[in-house]
Amino acid sequence: MNKPFALSLATLVAAVGLAFAFAPAEAGAQSGSFEPCAFTSLGDPAPNVTSQTNLIFGLGVGPDCTRNTLDDNPAQYMSDTLATFIPAAWGVAADAAIPDGAQVGSYVSFTSLGIVNNGCSNFIPVNYTLREATTNRLNPLVVPPTNLFLVAQDSDGDGVANGAERWPDYLEQMGAENGWDLDRVHSRLIGVNAVLGLNIVIIMNVLVFEPGAQISPDFDTDPALGYPAVIVQHPQYNGAAVTAALSDFCAPVVASIQLNGTTSGGNVFRSNPPDGTYPFTTIMASTRDADDDGIENTLDPCPYDPNPAWNPRAPGISGAGDPDGDGLPDECDPNPAVRSAFASGNGASNTDEDNDDWQNRGDNCPLAPNASQADGDHDAIGDACDQSPSAPDGASVLRCIVNNVVVGDGIGSGAPQPDPLTLRPCDPGALFPSAGSPVGGAVEIATAATPSHSTPAWAIVVGATVLVASTPLLRWLKKTP
Repeated sequence: MNKPFALSLATLVAAVGLAFAFAPAEAGAQSGSFEPCAFTSLGDPAPNVTSQTNLIFGLGVGPDCTRNTLDDNPAQYMSDTLATFIPAAWGVAADAAIPDGAQVGSYVSFTSLGIVNNGCSNFIPVNYTLREATTNRLNPLVVPPTNLFLVAQDSDGDGVANGAERWPDYLEQMGAENGWDLDRVHSRLIGVNAVLGLNIVIIMNVLVFEPGAQISPDFDTDPALGYPAVIVQHPQYNGAAVTAALSDFCAPVVASIQLNGTTSGGNVFRSNPPDGTYPFTTIMASTRDADDDGIENTLDPCPYDPNPAWNPRAPGISGAGDPDGDGLPDECDPNPAVRSAFASGNGASNTDEDNDDWQNRGDNCPLAPNASQADGDHDAIGDACDQSPSAPDGASVLRCIVNNVVVGDGIGSGAPQPDPLTLRPCDPGALFPSAGSPVGGAVEIATAATPSHSTPAWAIVVGATVLVASTPLLRWLKKTP
């Protein structure tokens, strides 16, 4: 099932090594796996210089972050929400310092996609050139829900895409849904990709916030962590959304990202701080799995009926668990031996059980007509069939990963950097804001009572197995179901 999703600006992490610790499974926890990998480097680790930052990030490709190797494990939950914190000592150019449209980096990913009700097994490259974009929200670009191509167009012919020189209005809705403090956006980047042959455009917006800005309704971010940054990838189709060829996003996925030290026009974009060791913190959240069968809601047409024998990544349209090949596993298929009667909006025959024009594998309620695909709690289960439409179904596993980045001699003469594991959200019980946090804007989030299966309480799980010694620390946070 496709939906907009937010990703971390992991590109900004400049790390020398990464340690992973995995928590044992607990009662009520997800049965699937969520084991991302990341390798990062600075083009130039010298102090006080502009430097290119490079990153490889992956899910389902094992600790080596490389496709088609023995440690691959494609059956991973996707990442639904990530945020990376850039230490405040880093030189992070504000919007006003860089001309709109200036080239600042690039992004290349290989993402697994499900196309026309087939298995999520098409490994397709998605490439972006990243450009500076305005943060001015006073004259937003009104984007029709069926024409995201407008963001990529250059209506005034000045060589700068509409979405770079004007703020896309859909970011307002996404900000409200995700708890972002859009009044405190420090800078924005944009990338555009049209997937050839699929009639799809995908827009990437990178939002970098001021330290202490709220980026989630579920947890506080201590200003001492630095600049929070998120990526929003928003896929849309040319014409009515119901004609979409794309059914699913899933693991495995590998991304290679580069951010330049200077822009295409010579402006300073990113610059290293003085000598020292600086912690970059990344918070990662998995997609949800309501029935705990190892298949996340976004991939599972039967989100309340465990169907572990069905493989959503198997190529083709039929196989174990769905012999009639209509995209509905037997556990929730009203007629397991007979394909769906209706064709979906993209013309694929016998793929739309509820006749709402959404193919079964791309429909967040395949058995309940819902052309709008409304999903108020953003758990990838549509309101029309959600057993609890105001509270997300399924646990979401969060990780707090700290990467210690060495610049120059790694020692420096300034004050020691704070330990992110002692700050919120990595330590939800810590004082807020912490002593010595930069002044400005941090607001403590009051935790209201909510239904038990979506409680905002945090359980800290510290993994017992360190796979790579003498490298940065990792702590798990888990939202309890």
